[in-house]
Amino acid sequence: MILDLAGPGGDLSRIRWDDLQFSRAYDPDEVMGQCGKLSDLHGVAFARRHPGTRVRYVLLHPGLTATGFTGEYDAASADLVARMRERGQPVEAALTRILRHLDNPPSAPLTAFMQDDPVDVHGEPFDTAAADRLSELTSKLLR
Repeated sequence: MILDLAGPGGDLSRIRWDDLQFSRAYDPDEVMGQCGKLSDLHGVAFARRHPGTRVRYVLLHPGLTATGFTGEYDAASADLVARMRERGQPVEAALTRILRHLDNPPSAPLTAFMQDDPVDVHGEPFDTAAADRLSELTSKLLR
């Protein structure tokens, strides 16, 4: 099983196709939003590349979780991180959701969940053309 902790579903227009690495105009909230969309597309690409595999790809957002949040931030980003920490659930709550999926792998090659709710992995947020585009760009970045 590949368990990808992200925020599945949502609007693909948040992807900065011309600046995937946010080298211009870094915004932590936008980075987090984009990462979820890119994770979705990597899951789609994996399931398409390996249609007969026994490996299951699970996209899971266990809920905002109060973790260590390390790093150095500008004032606005530090404020955002502090508010996220205040709203976050305990790590144990997130672990319960994560372990539920690890202990009981799904039968479908690609599944997605927002906390305990399934997310439909068909349709625009999981667009196959966008997944192919990301695969190609990722290959170029890794060369």
